[in-house]
Amino acid sequence: MFHKTTLLVTVLTALILTSPTHALTWDGSYHLFDSGFEDELFMINAATADFTGGEVVFLLMYDNCQADVYDDATLALIKPFESATVDIHGGTVTSIFALDSSVMNIFRCSLRDITADNSSIINLYVENDYDYDPNGGIYGHGLLTGTWFNTTDDFSISLSTYAYDHINFVPEPCSLFTVLLGGIFLSRRKK
Repeated sequence: MFHKTTLLVTVLTALILTSPTHALTWDGSYHLFDSGFEDELFMINAATADFTGGEVVFLLMYDNCQADVYDDATLALIKPFESATVDIHGGTVTSIFALDSSVMNIFRCSLRDITADNSSIINLYVENDYDYDPNGGIYGHGLLTGTWFNTTDDFSISLSTYAYDHINFVPEPCSLFTVLLGGIFLSRRKK
């Protein structure tokens, strides 16, 4: 009887220690993630966060949440919903799956693929030399290549079937300034 009880306690302890952890949930306030590892992280109720280091496997965002990702952070999957906003200023992001009315502002990062649906918006801050091949990416999806704005860092991003339709290519300030000067010139010429 003693051996059966010991065996049962040992098995139960092993199951408890090796079972997956529950997801960490950030609810409505500011958080800084600067080191460590987290399997699943849920942001809800307008939570805000800066990711400056560490690694997150799965980041799920709801309800007007805001996240900023910087150089030393690594996120495997970012999945924003319901008006969540993500600003990516650097770091490594494997996949983005933008849904609902989420907004992604990508200034620079190492990024493998983007999937977008519903009314999500993805703003890519790139130089004007980007190229899109509708069949060149992984899984037969499109491939977007180019250079991040104001850097020498090149990118190569696989886009899902409809992701290209959700992307806004934000021109560099010189192009905006040129358009502005042209408008001023035309308005003075008409007078």
